[in-house]
Amino acid sequence: MLDVVEAYRLLLVSGVSGETYNVCSGRAQSIRDIVSQLIEAAGVEVEFVVDPERVRPSDIARLVGDPQKINGFGWRAQRAPLQGILNDGT
Repeated sequence: MLDVVEAYRLLLVSGVSGETYNVCSGRAQSIRDIVSQLIEAAGVEVEFVVDPERVRPSDIARLVGDPQKINGFGWRAQRAPLQGILNDGT
């Protein structure tokens, strides 16, 4: 079962209606890393290029969610973000 599904199940049972919970690991991972993993899994050649014209000064360089609230229910992210999704099962 994927971490997110486990978190949602836990929140259905133990969460408080109307409250907000961050389902996250608390660790940053770049879009470049995620796209690179997807490209590798797809087995295709893709050139990853950042178009400077599309980068905005207001873009957030690093964003990390705080899982403290859901961790209070005993939930912790156990898998890599794409584990179980990629073709090789990792």
